[in-house]
Amino acid sequence: MLKAKQKKFNNFEKAVLFFNYLFAFALLICYLAPYVNPESFWLVAFFGMAYIPVLCANTVCLVFWMIRLRWLALISAICILLGLGLMVRNIGFRKQSFEMSKASPKLIRVMSYNVYCFLNESPTIYESTNASVLKIIQDEQPDIVNMQEYFARNSDRGNTTKTIKEAMQAPYHWFKPLKITIYDTTGLAIFSKYPIISRDTIPTMNGIETEGIFVDVKHGDQVFRVYCVHLQSTHFSRTDNAYLANGKPNLHQSKQIGGKLKLAFIKRAQQVKILKQLLDACPYPYIITGDFNDTPLSFAVSYMQKGLKNAFREKGYGLGVTYYGEYPGFQLDYIMLSRQFNVTNYKIVRERLSDHYPVISDVELN
Repeated sequence: MLKAKQKKFNNFEKAVLFFNYLFAFALLICYLAPYVNPESFWLVAFFGMAYIPVLCANTVCLVFWMIRLRWLALISAICILLGLGLMVRNIGFRKQSFEMSKASPKLIRVMSYNVYCFLNESPTIYESTNASVLKIIQDEQPDIVNMQEYFARNSDRGNTTKTIKEAMQAPYHWFKPLKITIYDTTGLAIFSKYPIISRDTIPTMNGIETEGIFVDVKHGDQVFRVYCVHLQSTHFSRTDNAYLANGKPNLHQSKQIGGKLKLAFIKRAQQVKILKQLLDACPYPYIITGDFNDTPLSFAVSYMQKGLKNAFREKGYGLGVTYYGEYPGFQLDYIMLSRQFNVTNYKIVRERLSDHYPVISDVELN
């Protein structure tokens, strides 16, 4: 009787079943990524990065077996259900609720944007996007803008700052240069409509350097802190990006890229541990935003958001993709807040200027 049932599977179905088991196992490993420190076991971090495509593969298998009216649909169905709590980190199951104008003057509109040195995302065009970025700022009218990879030519730095201030009608800012040449500077910048009463950089601690700055701002009779951070990048070269875009397998190139990812996973895990120490010692309510260079199911992002509110998880909708470069489909940019804040809404501005989208949220300080 059992042999008769086995014969009903054709070769194609057997192949699908084989890959279904692989995808299901991979999905279960993905669920471990937020909890396994890459410093201890880095391999799991790669599964966390691959969560969305692995989830899609399991969904395809689920639909396939459902069409075939096979109980084997339970393989992927059960695995997907086990991870529903983690799925909402990547997908927002709610309607868009963002309004162009703030619903109340008490709300604080926060924007985070990796502006990619104000260049077009294409590595072959090199068009300045200053005017287009200014248009977004002017339309959205954020109260606070955090920029990563902020770029200014030494001969024109004052004018760049002035035009951004004018676009958002903000008199206060701080730009911290991190890379300086004889022609230009690149770094982190915070622009604010509220008075900046103090400012500082994220210190190097235990030998771990983190690109980060913060300011304390006064909002009415309240003071809160704003952090702008840019966590460890993979530092992919043009050759690496071209290989990823090409898709043709090459063992040497794959090992090189894997090595860079591994080092970046470990470095970000170290950086967030330092950041959490600083956040825990912060005397004010705070907002931390930036390009974390890691996905929602990564150890770094999961560790960072412990005890915090994640604006996307609170009010985001759809796939929270904020990076669309050579290998699109990742959420790398975040707005997180201490518990004294309430999140009213959240939006990703899908304008292809940088290789990242800006993210915006209206928040209220209790």
